[in-house]
Amino acid sequence: MAIANGCAPEGPLEKDTLTIVLISDVHSSMVNVTRCVEKTAFLQLWPDFVFLTGDIANMDNKQPNDIAVVSKFEGDVAAILEEAGRVAGKVVYLPGNHDPPTLFDRDEAPSLCSSAYNIHCRRLRIAKNLVLVGFGGAPPAFRQNGVYCSEMKL
Repeated sequence: MAIANGCAPEGPLEKDTLTIVLISDVHSSMVNVTRCVEKTAFLQLWPDFVFLTGDIANMDNKQPNDIAVVSKFEGDVAAILEEAGRVAGKVVYLPGNHDPPTLFDRDEAPSLCSSAYNIHCRRLRIAKNLVLVGFGGAPPAFRQNGVYCSEMKL
């Protein structure tokens, strides 16, 4: 069961347990991803999935329409997805606020890696009784007296 060209897996895994490696806030650091991959292999975890959640790239989003800038950071994300795929053939990623804006396009998101699935605004059944739903980005933050607050009134 492989994830190909951004499509969901053919079906859920039929097993009693799942091993998942979760890597977050990479910020374009291939060195850190390689360390995680090597440590996972060293521990012989052989995960069913690698999840990369938020801030895979380190784009400041001051130039969200600059094709060269966006392409550079899409390249960073693609390389990181490929590296994560070395330890598990199935990589699921959720873009964060430092990732290229193109990754949030539900219909036109680029296919950056043949073994990776962008779960933003999508769902994915990874086991018989386990479905993931992804919502990427970052909620609007606000400051109160110089301190960032984590709770907002909706």
